Amino acid sequence: MGDILFSVIIPSFNRVHIIERAIEAVLQQTYQNFELLVVDDGSTDHTQTIIEPYLKDQRIKYIYQNNGGVCAARNKGALNSTGDYLIFFDSDDSVEETWLEDFYNIKDHNYDIIFCNMKVIKADNTIKLVSCLDPYNNKSSKGISIPGSWSIKKDIFLTIGMYDEKLKYGENTELRFRLDEAKPKIGLIDKYNFIYYESIDGGSKNIKNIFTSCQYLLKKHPFFFDNSIKNKFIYFNVIVVNGIILKEYKIASHYLVRAFKMKPFYLKNYYRMIKLIYSYSMTKLVDFFKTKNQIEY
Repeated sequence: MGDILFSVIIPSFNRVHIIERAIEAVLQQTYQNFELLVVDDGSTDHTQTIIEPYLKDQRIKYIYQNNGGVCAARNKGALNSTGDYLIFFDSDDSVEETWLEDFYNIKDHNYDIIFCNMKVIKADNTIKLVSCLDPYNNKSSKGISIPGSWSIKKDIFLTIGMYDEKLKYGENTELRFRLDEAKPKIGLIDKYNFIYYESIDGGSKNIKNIFTSCQYLLKKHPFFFDNSIKNKFIYFNVIVVNGIILKEYKIASHYLVRAFKMKPFYLKNYYRMIKLIYSYSMTKLVDFFKTKNQIEY
């Protein structure tokens, strides 16, 4: 078969109920020159037992690590891979059978990163199609950030510093910031080869993760946000909304003031200000009565 071309990396944490679908989707590819690395991020279920029969296939590797998060698991897989191209693929997603073949057919153009289209299976089983040609309908951005929709040269991934393991939300967007700074040669495949199953939980739905990671991203990439006022304003508001929910009123107030300075006549700023004041007041009132009752008791 010769040298391995693609290293498919599946990070997994307690996905014993679904991981076989992802593995089978890779094994059923029409293009077979790949290795598959399953990185078990400290699962407490019987993931290893499920994976064990697959290890008879020498292309499949099982790597166990103490729980360090999805970024650490992806990086671990990359560092243990032997392929020229890396494809990160989450354990709850799937792909069409020509996924790797289409990446192979276009790679001879010496692209640094290659994107394909994405089919989103929503929680209500409806389907949304997202094209890598114009995923955000802004006529300027190309490519989708979600793993499984792209293949990247291993040396490029290592050069830009891999995934930032401090992040538990927005890690793919942050990786894309650094990748874009490297000005990669981009290839696009206009086929819906990647199947993304929308999740109702996970790190991307965790309010605390969103709250802390958005602040971290603003501090880490000031140049990007200074040149993308729209995105900066969105991040400010995400922090404000989640800060109110988490009762992090001081931080929420700080970013609300910054949002007001950017758009003083934006009506939702006033709504969030009222909500912040109300939530803060109610919290103080509840704390007052709790203290009063404890003293009387």
